[in-house]
Amino acid sequence: MPHIITQRAQDIKSFIAMDILEAACKLESQGRSIISFSLGEPDFSAPEAVQEACIQAIRDHQTKYTHSQGLLPLREAIASHYYNTYKVNVNPEQILVTQGTSPAFFLIFSSMLEKGDEVVLPNPHYPCDANFVSFQGGKVVYLPIFENEDYQWNIDEIKKRITKKTKALFVTSPSNPTGTVLSYETLKKLAGLKKTIVSDEIYHGLVYEGKEHTALEFTQNTFVVNGFSKAYAMTGYRLGYVIAPRKFVRPMQKIQQNFYISANSFVQWAAIAALKEGGQTLATMRQEYKRRRDVLLEKLKELGFHVNYKPTGAFYVFVDVRHISRNSYKLAFDILNKVGVAITPGIDFGSRGEGFLRFSYAVSVEKIEEGMERLKTYLETYAPKKVRKSMVCTPGQALEDSPPKAEGFNRFGSSAEVPANERGRRWIKIVPMQASHLEAVLLIGANMAGSPLTLPLLQSELEYPLSKLWVALCENEIIGFIIYRRILDESDILYLAVHPKMQREGVAGQLLEWMVSVEPGLRQITLEVRASNHTAQKFYEGCGFSVLAKRTKYYHDGEDALVMMKTLSSPPRDPAMRGPDSGDPVVGPRP
Repeated sequence: MPHIITQRAQDIKSFIAMDILEAACKLESQGRSIISFSLGEPDFSAPEAVQEACIQAIRDHQTKYTHSQGLLPLREAIASHYYNTYKVNVNPEQILVTQGTSPAFFLIFSSMLEKGDEVVLPNPHYPCDANFVSFQGGKVVYLPIFENEDYQWNIDEIKKRITKKTKALFVTSPSNPTGTVLSYETLKKLAGLKKTIVSDEIYHGLVYEGKEHTALEFTQNTFVVNGFSKAYAMTGYRLGYVIAPRKFVRPMQKIQQNFYISANSFVQWAAIAALKEGGQTLATMRQEYKRRRDVLLEKLKELGFHVNYKPTGAFYVFVDVRHISRNSYKLAFDILNKVGVAITPGIDFGSRGEGFLRFSYAVSVEKIEEGMERLKTYLETYAPKKVRKSMVCTPGQALEDSPPKAEGFNRFGSSAEVPANERGRRWIKIVPMQASHLEAVLLIGANMAGSPLTLPLLQSELEYPLSKLWVALCENEIIGFIIYRRILDESDILYLAVHPKMQREGVAGQLLEWMVSVEPGLRQITLEVRASNHTAQKFYEGCGFSVLAKRTKYYHDGEDALVMMKTLSSPPRDPAMRGPDSGDPVVGPRP
């Protein structure tokens, strides 16, 4: 009998940052010089006191199992650290020491979640966070956060996502991938929602303006996760910890006993030295990271990249590259192969990260400068022709359709098409876009506005595994198309256009309805629309979309974009539309 791999194991996606790292290592083994901005790993060595303590612990035979919660002297040192830094009281009995922070999240969600319980997570987010939840049977509910709002959590939008099944709000501050720090006011409001907060504080200590705050300053209903990898450059030591509400300590301890037993004993002694003697080294590293950040931001600006927020913590900058390519995965590998610069694709961090690249400045200033010179070479020599952000067929510009005026409304919110003998309209068929369709699709783009949709861009979307492309046919002629990307339970519409002769005939509404019907489990749909395009805004509002945020100077010509979103309140059903005198569905077969 063949071995069967579990569905949850198959559903876990690869960690793209590691894919980039492995590809870079392969090129280096072939003699290539690589400058890496890809991994969030300090290039410093651990403090001297840490190294000495670790060696001494081994010499003193401190190599046996410890208490499953960790050495008491270490837990006491952690409690003292939180009091001295944040003036919060932590009982050492509330602390569990783990082999890195990932096991800490495993303990938390193993003890918190039943199947179907929900956790609110920002989008973009650290890639593994969603897996921590879903692997335990939980469901991630995404909260879009935006560059022009400094990637702060919008409290009103959180409230819309809280249900009876909501078990926690999962925050990371400072953030990976954005490097932003949640404000005192935001954390206070989060605590006021009376939901459990899971607070990832691994980048505490690495803040360059202002001050970081622990969730424990605002509530005791929180799991605080921290460790030694980032602030003390101890990634390979693999040591973290969680401060948990008292009632969860014993259940989490039992899970620790069964799955991990205890963290490495000699590394725990090294961690004590980090907390007691590593402060000066941390201050020196923090000062150097700030210098590197400032150099990187200036170099990016010189290359024409606009970072419209201030990364004040961690060691990341999240850069919008949609004027070059909307396919961050393909772009990152192209840059790596062409000029030897490794950067993490934004798609690794969720649907709201697509079209961005994450730069880590955990590298020397000399390497930052060399990497930026190579990136300049790429932009001047190899980069694809810049795609205008005011592209003809983006949802915010191209759509001239207005909401259909039939009396009935379908589950999507726009008017349903009705048989031809009732409205005098022709039935359409929706089928997957093929290479043979591209010429007609480009003509629709050309007819819609002055700037045509380019063939290389369409071909790129056809090849991109996350993109879904559909065309609408009427009497075998292409009359419209939709291109979107599905990531987990979200869909981001990139392009939607209808031929001029079929505008105001409900074609755009049916394309939207079709997208919903063929994407089971879809919960949220987003798109961008030009601030001046009131016709498109009116159409989408008629389809149930609402304005979520504004992106300042989003388009190439400097115009603002409105981010519009629709939340689906119930799972989409199969299409029920049928053509007259035929038992076949109006729309084409599922992919």
